[in-house]
Amino acid sequence: LPTALVLTVTIILSFLAGWSASLGQIWKLSRENRKLERRLIELGEEPETPVIPDRTDDAKDDGDDQSGNDRNKKRLPDPRRRA
Repeated sequence: LPTALVLTVTIILSFLAGWSASLGQIWKLSRENRKLERRLIELGEEPETPVIPDRTDDAKDDGDDQSGNDRNKKRLPDPRRRA
Protein backbone atom coordinates (compact mmCIF):
# COMPACT_ATOMS: atom_id res chain seq x y z
CA LEU A 1 0.00 0.00 0.00
CA PRO A 2 1.20 3.49 -0.76
CA THR A 3 2.44 5.44 2.25
CA ALA A 4 0.37 8.51 1.34
CA LEU A 5 -2.85 6.45 1.37
CA VAL A 6 -2.06 4.92 4.77
CA LEU A 7 -1.25 8.34 6.24
CA THR A 8 -4.38 9.94 4.75
CA VAL A 9 -6.67 7.20 6.07
CA THR A 10 -4.97 7.33 9.49
CA ILE A 11 -5.39 11.12 9.72
CA ILE A 12 -9.04 10.96 8.66
CA LEU A 13 -9.84 8.13 11.10
CA SER A 14 -8.12 9.86 14.02
CA PHE A 15 -9.95 13.11 13.24
CA LEU A 16 -13.29 11.28 13.15
CA ALA A 17 -12.51 9.50 16.44
CA GLY A 18 -11.76 12.79 18.20
CA TRP A 19 -14.76 14.52 16.64
CA SER A 20 -17.18 11.76 17.64
CA ALA A 21 -15.82 11.77 21.21
CA SER A 22 -16.42 15.51 21.53
CA LEU A 23 -19.93 15.15 20.10
CA GLY A 24 -20.70 12.49 22.69
CA GLN A 25 -19.52 14.78 25.48
CA ILE A 26 -21.61 17.70 24.15
CA TRP A 27 -24.67 15.46 23.87
CA LYS A 28 -24.18 14.18 27.43
CA LEU A 29 -23.83 17.70 28.88
CA SER A 30 -26.85 19.05 27.00
CA ARG A 31 -28.96 16.12 28.23
CA GLU A 32 -27.85 16.75 31.80
CA ASN A 33 -28.62 20.47 31.41
CA ARG A 34 -32.15 19.70 30.20
CA LYS A 35 -32.73 17.40 33.20
CA LEU A 36 -31.55 20.07 35.63
CA GLU A 37 -33.76 22.73 34.01
CA ARG A 38 -36.79 20.42 34.26
CA ARG A 39 -36.02 19.77 37.92
CA LEU A 40 -35.78 23.52 38.62
CA ILE A 41 -39.14 24.09 36.96
CA GLU A 42 -40.68 21.25 38.98
CA LEU A 43 -39.40 22.90 42.16
CA GLY A 44 -41.09 26.13 41.11
CA GLU A 45 -37.99 28.10 40.23
CA GLU A 46 -37.24 29.55 36.84
CA PRO A 47 -33.77 28.88 35.42
CA GLU A 48 -31.73 32.07 35.56
CA THR A 49 -29.96 33.45 32.53
CA PRO A 50 -26.61 35.05 33.26
CA VAL A 51 -26.63 38.84 33.09
CA ILE A 52 -23.60 40.93 32.24
CA PRO A 53 -23.79 44.19 34.19
CA ASP A 54 -23.67 47.49 32.34
CA ARG A 55 -20.30 49.14 32.31
CA THR A 56 -21.57 52.70 32.06
CA ASP A 57 -20.75 53.26 35.75
CA ASP A 58 -17.01 53.07 34.94
CA ALA A 59 -17.20 56.36 33.07
CA LYS A 60 -18.62 58.10 36.16
CA ASP A 61 -16.07 56.56 38.51
CA ASP A 62 -14.19 59.18 40.51
CA GLY A 63 -11.89 56.65 42.15
CA ASP A 64 -13.09 57.06 45.76
CA ASP A 65 -14.90 53.75 46.03
CA GLN A 66 -13.32 50.51 47.17
CA SER A 67 -14.07 48.58 43.97
CA GLY A 68 -10.43 47.78 43.32
CA ASN A 69 -10.23 50.22 40.44
CA ASP A 70 -6.79 51.78 40.75
CA ARG A 71 -6.93 53.85 37.60
CA ASN A 72 -6.47 57.12 39.49
CA LYS A 73 -3.87 55.92 41.98
CA LYS A 74 -0.24 56.91 41.70
CA ARG A 75 1.75 54.27 39.88
CA LEU A 76 5.02 52.92 41.24
CA PRO A 77 8.04 53.12 38.96
CA ASP A 78 8.89 50.00 37.02
CA PRO A 79 11.96 48.43 38.66
CA ARG A 80 13.15 47.11 35.29
CA ARG A 81 13.46 50.60 33.83
CA ARG A 82 16.52 52.64 34.58
CA ALA A 83 16.18 56.31 35.44
